[in-house]
Amino acid sequence: MKDLDFIISHIKTEYFEYIEGLPDEQIKEMTLNGIKKASLYNFIELENVLIFVVWMFIMAPNFDTQKEIFDILKNKSASANERIENILHDSFNDAWQEAQDNYDGDAWFPELKK
Repeated sequence: MKDLDFIISHIKTEYFEYIEGLPDEQIKEMTLNGIKKASLYNFIELENVLIFVVWMFIMAPNFDTQKEIFDILKNKSASANERIENILHDSFNDAWQEAQDNYDGDAWFPELKK
């Protein structure tokens, strides 16, 4: 999968400190699960999927459970680009902090939470 390889390469190059020490197979699985999660919010274009997955690595894999962020993500009347812009607005600084404070590493592997 070309997109998967691109996203992994980008993360390894630009965000190495977040994956340092992780085996390649685990990074691949985490990235695949991030892509699946992004699709739940109709993030389909590579650029938007990449942003979503990067947020999972640098903020929290469960960042989307933070209420204000979730409300924007699930807004079907806005395009993916609009939702990304809204979430990046300065007014979301507290929401991002809350998402980081509630970091749940198990969110990378939802299949294990059954």
